[in-house]
Amino acid sequence: MDSRFAERDIVTLTIGHRESLVAAQARVLSASGQSMRLQRKESFDGAERHRRAVRVPVSLVASIETASGELDTPDAMILDLSSVGCAIVSPKPALIGQAITICTHLDDVLLEVNGTVVRTWIGPDSQPAMGVNFDLIPADTERHITRYLITALQRFVAPSRESR
Repeated sequence: MDSRFAERDIVTLTIGHRESLVAAQARVLSASGQSMRLQRKESFDGAERHRRAVRVPVSLVASIETASGELDTPDAMILDLSSVGCAIVSPKPALIGQAITICTHLDDVLLEVNGTVVRTWIGPDSQPAMGVNFDLIPADTERHITRYLITALQRFVAPSRESR
């Protein structure tokens, strides 16, 4: 562990290896020398508390489509991703409860998933952002997303420091 972490910092830990890799957030209770005492972060704000899977920060160009065509946009950006949902910014706002289809590429494989907007907010650069829960996806699609996320998590082997 690195002594650059201070009390009250929030860190993201990656635990495990290969297919068993998991990420968890924790608060630093004390840090000295090469050891830290951590407490798992249990109390997330808002929608974070209800998530069923850890979302991994990504930066993926995507397109969004709706059955009616009112939200169709080819220039959306996925900000974080899990096997059950994502956060996405789009120049066009969406409504909570709206059904959408998200298309992107993961490792040169086209990923197309249907989902429902469950949360909206103003994202980076004042663009509309939305949290999307995916509808039931095929097992092979879920495995592909999981493999992609494991690779992304492995880039963050050391705990990362967040602002207090």
